[in-house]
Amino acid sequence: MLSRLPQTPLKGWLQGVSLSWPEIFGTTITATSTPLYLPPTMFLLVVAITYLLHQMKPHDLGLAVGRSLPVLQKTALALGAAVLMARVFINSSVNGAGLPSMPLALAEGMSALAGQTWPLFAAGVGMVGAFVSGSVTVSNMMFSLFQFGVAENLGTSAPLILALQTVGASAGNVICVSNVVAAAATVGLLGREGVLMRQLLPVVVYYLAMAGVLGMGWLAFWGGKGGIQGSKFKVQGWLDVCLLTESGVLG
Repeated sequence: MLSRLPQTPLKGWLQGVSLSWPEIFGTTITATSTPLYLPPTMFLLVVAITYLLHQMKPHDLGLAVGRSLPVLQKTALALGAAVLMARVFINSSVNGAGLPSMPLALAEGMSALAGQTWPLFAAGVGMVGAFVSGSVTVSNMMFSLFQFGVAENLGTSAPLILALQTVGASAGNVICVSNVVAAAATVGLLGREGVLMRQLLPVVVYYLAMAGVLGMGWLAFWGGKGGIQGSKFKVQGWLDVCLLTESGVLG
């Protein structure tokens, strides 16, 4: 938390170190990273503090790392592939035909179809993303720009729509296959994943319905406040928040 508070100088120091790759492969896309500001850096710092605080031996630290790495392998592979897919999805506007990016093209169609009732369905998009990927982070990376585009087209509140996206992604985590399989294996119910998912489905539907009703209510009573036109809200900032919210549970 100290590394994220703007009131402390620590945030500025950490963000002061950045790595940049301009004009990737001759395109107009530039990738920039602040390695010291990334959440994994904080976790590595905690590992170092724990090692010193508990006066661990190098052998004990090696055992702990050895037990952790196999758990991270599948998650790292899935998340790494998803991040690459999300970046292609978001930067698909870089094309010779001058077409908009895929999420913005989808946003145009959905805003025309749903209109001002979009808050009823915004959480459902987040749910689908998390159900397929098994990660709130990946769902937000894939669909935040899409949700932002819908909010912009409708002239409604971007923070509201993006909040519903995250709520829906959390609901999708309840029934995503990877989570259900892991839970079933833990309690000795392997092979009964379908039964578990059917029992959890009403919970997810209730979750999404309540999110949609609350979103429509917020829009009805306070729709003119905090809208996209007067907001300095940034999609990249929202993605940073999503990554932090996921903390270390990147799967």
